[in-house]
Amino acid sequence: MLVAGCAGRIGAATALELARSNEVHGIDCVDGAARRHLERGGVNFHHMSLGRDGLDPLPAKVDYVFYQAVTWKIRNAKEEREAYLVSIKGVFDLFRKYHRDAKRFVLGSTGGVCAPSEKLADERTARCPDATPYHSYKFAMEVVGEAFADTEGADVVILRYYWPWSERNGFPHSWVIVPLLRGHPVSVCDRHPNRFTAVFMPDCVRYSVGLAELPEVPRIVNVCGTEIVSVEQMARITADVLGIEPAITNSRKHRSTFLGDASLVTRLLGPPEFDMRRSLE
Repeated sequence: MLVAGCAGRIGAATALELARSNEVHGIDCVDGAARRHLERGGVNFHHMSLGRDGLDPLPAKVDYVFYQAVTWKIRNAKEEREAYLVSIKGVFDLFRKYHRDAKRFVLGSTGGVCAPSEKLADERTARCPDATPYHSYKFAMEVVGEAFADTEGADVVILRYYWPWSERNGFPHSWVIVPLLRGHPVSVCDRHPNRFTAVFMPDCVRYSVGLAELPEVPRIVNVCGTEIVSVEQMARITADVLGIEPAITNSRKHRSTFLGDASLVTRLLGPPEFDMRRSLE
């Protein structure tokens, strides 16, 4: 199995879970502690820049390809070029190398390829991303994946993640848990509450791996939680777990709302094992 972007939040968790019972090769351009952590977990780490270094060091054949590499920001022409190499050419190179033999390509996308909405977006919602580099290049990656599926017969599933987080990183950790543990107020937006269909990392990985291994899956599947929860609700749940009274301040800006409809993924693989309270605990 191959995980591209294996040092990222979802990529690392997925690679380590797969390595428990599979031979896993991971690609990433980072080094140091992240690499050592993955190698200790049994991942064969390849220090490479997708779209630039070529794929010769990788195995000739793999059963599954998980593509989790991302581009977050573009501030100049050089970074725009890097975004293209990672999100477009890197995907294309892996398809070209493995599409005849791989059982399935799992492309990690985002709900942000669809327009912001206060309503739940299902898998039929039209792609219409905002202008952020992250959303735009995920949009492009989806298009490349669908083109390979339609023209070359590659088995492709596109996973649209909505707010995956873990106990060590992600917005509930930084916006809610850390402030409360430090005795600081939690910042919310009273006028337009920021709401999320967050998915905790164990469920995110379970869904990702499960959707790779199911005999037949739809082309696009949302990976998200079944609850719509605001920052203030998360803060009050966490405070209740800690046995404290939370301090809440109306100082956070409203951000675009992306809510995922989890009906399909729960029908395929069951409901999340971690609801919001259990994940915050």
